Amino acid sequence: MFDLLIKHFRKAAGIRNEIAHGRVIKFNINNTDYGYFLAAPSYWTRKTESFSATTSPDGFKKLMEKFATDKLAGLGSDYRYTSAEVIHYEQKFRTMIDWLVEYFDVLWPIAQRHPGFH
Repeated sequence: MFDLLIKHFRKAAGIRNEIAHGRVIKFNINNTDYGYFLAAPSYWTRKTESFSATTSPDGFKKLMEKFATDKLAGLGSDYRYTSAEVIHYEQKFRTMIDWLVEYFDVLWPIAQRHPGFH
């Protein structure tokens, strides 16, 4: 059970970092307003497309392939969240905190008495 809890917390930590370090941007294409998104800041190079990657022949081809299925690929971010998605994750984080409290209040004492329990 503890291993499953840790697995969920590891995944949540990545999402939390994206939200905490994200920047809010407004996105328009050809006068169509797609609204605001929380996306990777330009300094977070592991999560953004570099200018050279999109201007090289191969990079440009990959970007065009992304555009074919994702109109918002031009954000240059590996992630983007709407406000509804941020609220959704906030609720999930609260649930995970409840799991953690329950684990340490209820299950941890049992695991200490029975080492093979977790």
